Amino acid sequence: MIKRAVKWLFILLLAVMMYAYAMFQGGFVSWFLFYSVMPLFIYAFIIAIFPLRNIQIERTFSSDLLQAGQPLEVTLHIRKSYFPLFYVIIEDCMTSRLKKHVTAQEGTKALFFPFFKRNMHYTYHIPSLPRGDHLFTNVTIKTGDLFGFVEKKITIKKKQPLFVFPKVQKIDWKLASQGFSGTSNSFMRRTKNEASVVVGVRDYVAGDRMSWLDWKATAKRNKLLTKQFEQHASDRVVLFLDDSQESYKKNEEDLFEEAVSLSASLVAAAIRNGNSVVLPSLAELEQSHIRVVGHRDYERQLYYLLGKVEANRQMSFAEHVRQAAVHYSKGYNYVFITTKISDELVMQCKQFVFKNIQVDVFFIAHAKAGKERQIIESSVNKMKALGVNVYVIWHEEPKRRKEAGDKGEAIKK
Repeated sequence: MIKRAVKWLFILLLAVMMYAYAMFQGGFVSWFLFYSVMPLFIYAFIIAIFPLRNIQIERTFSSDLLQAGQPLEVTLHIRKSYFPLFYVIIEDCMTSRLKKHVTAQEGTKALFFPFFKRNMHYTYHIPSLPRGDHLFTNVTIKTGDLFGFVEKKITIKKKQPLFVFPKVQKIDWKLASQGFSGTSNSFMRRTKNEASVVVGVRDYVAGDRMSWLDWKATAKRNKLLTKQFEQHASDRVVLFLDDSQESYKKNEEDLFEEAVSLSASLVAAAIRNGNSVVLPSLAELEQSHIRVVGHRDYERQLYYLLGKVEANRQMSFAEHVRQAAVHYSKGYNYVFITTKISDELVMQCKQFVFKNIQVDVFFIAHAKAGKERQIIESSVNKMKALGVNVYVIWHEEPKRRKEAGDKGEAIKK
């Protein structure tokens, strides 16, 4: 406030000095200087009272369905009145977690010299999006006069959420019970459905077979309805994601992100194979049981839950598995995604195998494990000796990871 008052006092003093010079000096030159400078003073005064609130802002994204690691183009459309503005500086504001992924060279600021031009727009890029919930908050606008005597700044609230799903990659994985030969998954899935007990009806989804349609219910409700079959217990997958704090160090965020991406990829593979999926690790966020095999809404719901999960569980992964497993009867298949194979987890797997429960463990380990590599191999061999299917994924640092051939699977709307 004091700084603004000093500037106005300086402008007023300068105008008085120019007028006094013209009055006492007289002549063409002195009056020419006075009348030449006066429009700038008047313009500065008008800028001071000009309402920036009338400026309209619209923000658009290049895509609304995004996965982690994908680029994003953000475009701001600005519309002002016909009043000439010498310059306009616009900055888009967002949460700090998302802003860290904006390149420093490009940034989210833009400088315009619009004068009488009403419409402006600019686009900036976020090369690699992080997973999760993000928020674009405000848009800051600055303008002023030619010499910088008057500066105006306004913050326009323009909240716009953005959700980024976890990265989904196409992987070739199926349950051992589905590892038959000579018969396609789609045929076996169709055979199982047609032999199952009908437990209800649901809305028709593109891809459902004509033989699944319930014509009586369709005629009554005047819309296509599909039979809902009882799910075989042997087709159910309980997927445990290790989200405990003790499994990840402070600088191992990328390791957890790879675990989440692997979980999403396994969900996609299981649904392609006709399995229902349960994510007990995310039960605190929302009920996450796919009750309709292949239903896209439920599939997206699981991706949404995986997009929100964080490694903040207080209890150990083995303890969480022990507590959650009691809710699932015999006939389920367990899949573990973890970065730490403890003795407690090995004992849990031993008990599950003794109960004839198929257990698949996906173990993510650092590629530069060094001396720990022997310990990892020893733990893996113990698990395999119990009859557990173990898959080891060697994790590399993001800087060393090759992007070539790293293709993701699209999340369907």
